[in-house]
Amino acid sequence: MEMRRLRHFLAVAEYGTLTAAATHLGVAQPAVSQSISRLEAEVGARLFERTRRGAQLTPAGIAFREDVIDGVGLLEGAIERARERAKGKAGRLTVGTVTGGLYVLLPQAMTLMRQHFPRIQIVIKEMGNLEQAEALRANTIDVGFMHPPFPSSPWLKEKVLREDKLMAVVPRDFPAPRASKINFRNLCSYDLITFREDLMPGLRADLRAAYRAAGFPLRIGQEVGHTMTALSCVSAGAGIALLPVQVSNIRFRDVRYLEIRDADSLPRSVTSVVWRASGKSTLADRFVELLDQAG
Repeated sequence: MEMRRLRHFLAVAEYGTLTAAATHLGVAQPAVSQSISRLEAEVGARLFERTRRGAQLTPAGIAFREDVIDGVGLLEGAIERARERAKGKAGRLTVGTVTGGLYVLLPQAMTLMRQHFPRIQIVIKEMGNLEQAEALRANTIDVGFMHPPFPSSPWLKEKVLREDKLMAVVPRDFPAPRASKINFRNLCSYDLITFREDLMPGLRADLRAAYRAAGFPLRIGQEVGHTMTALSCVSAGAGIALLPVQVSNIRFRDVRYLEIRDADSLPRSVTSVVWRASGKSTLADRFVELLDQAG
């Protein structure tokens, strides 16, 4: 059953004559007449009664019209969605992210995607670097926010998005000046709550070097997998944490955020966006382009 015939049928039902329907559709009247005849033959029932006043729907035509309106609407919607998906304007984008990406980068990216591509559904999966690398390889995520370094591959693209200084997260009763600034050496004698080395091996090596340069050993009090776990441990008095400055956006009970005066002597928290290389433009490419525009 051709869509053209259904549109002709609906036009005749609305305008009451084949001539008026043809004018509305911008086609010749015989084409509309032929469509209606063939449609009636296909349905096996008369849909219109022809009179001098025009074309009136039969009881069968009235019932048919109700279903056709719903069916044509669904089909046209499906066609439009298919076209939008082919143009990269609709579909589903699965994003993997380390915890740090949840605070600034991901909200920005989702806002931009909703503005430019409102028909695209974004699915968020919080996962570590290695998990994301495997998920990209298995095609279960389309793009990921990661902390480099991570396993490189010729089929992956990477773009550094942020380089954040570290700040000190300390318990509420930590002996620190009211100015909320502290020197790194004044932190080195406390147990450090930090991410597991398998999650961020580069950060661990750089922290060891920074502590060594300050004349202190790196004392690990607790290894964690997530930022919120680190904040919980600090709140419980288990030690201090060195986290990206963007984490200060989180209000957490019984913790203080201190700026480190000599933070340039410490490693930075780097976040990259990673996606699969492809010979054609993909939703992931458009996602990264919007991140570029956001700066």
